[in-house]
Amino acid sequence: MTSALNTPAARRLNLLRRLATEHAEPDWRSVRGTYRDPGRTASPDRRPTSTFKAGGSELTWLERPAGFGLRFVGYCDTLRPSIRHTGWFCDDFCDRTARGVVYQLPGRDGRARFVAGFTTSDDVPGPARRSQWLDPRAAALALQLRDWEVSEPYGAAEDSDALRDAAGAADHIAECIGESEREYSEAWQAGARFVDLGEEIATLRTDALAMLREARPLRRSIEAPTLCGELRRSIARMRDRIEEARAEREKLADDYGRHDAWREHVPC
Repeated sequence: MTSALNTPAARRLNLLRRLATEHAEPDWRSVRGTYRDPGRTASPDRRPTSTFKAGGSELTWLERPAGFGLRFVGYCDTLRPSIRHTGWFCDDFCDRTARGVVYQLPGRDGRARFVAGFTTSDDVPGPARRSQWLDPRAAALALQLRDWEVSEPYGAAEDSDALRDAAGAADHIAECIGESEREYSEAWQAGARFVDLGEEIATLRTDALAMLREARPLRRSIEAPTLCGELRRSIARMRDRIEEARAEREKLADDYGRHDAWREHVPC
């Protein structure tokens, strides 16, 4: 197979310009990694920013994947008809979505190669991203695990089992990310609730003690049974609410106390 570096300069430049347009890059220089070893030639802002695991895959987060020689093929639900949704919600408010993506690596021996991953609605440009997603600006891809290779050289890559398998894997990764993000959001909200309850308990105790201090000298100087009765009932309601808040805090700590998101509010 002829190396891409042996492609005539004029044709290579046209291909690079087309890739830059497809990926909304400022110019063709941003996608030069397409024709080189991306790990060796990527500029500092093109190097992987983080690596993490999700859905049994080790994922690498990439800003501007085109700079690493990766071509955006499509979202998993557009590549595999059996996937009948456009992503997985990342929080209970349905504000953020994780959606499976498939990218194509430079070919090997005439065979197309694909990698699976995900992107989120935060990384899709345009105000209409909820209804019509554009190409993502960034994505997390399973680069270290494996890739899916078309079995027949120079076959129809867009209609292959390899592409469908990659789309299925991408959807699974996005599902795991959505579930993980929802768990994180839930634990984060629980930690915030724990702190709010603590502040409420402190305020109730302060108010109850202040009421008792002010009422104590009045018990001997005035006759006001109705007022005293109402005062006792108010303090009893405060005491009951403090007990309820303490019980809720204890349950929150038991359910979420070991989650990382919890520790953002409640240090160990």
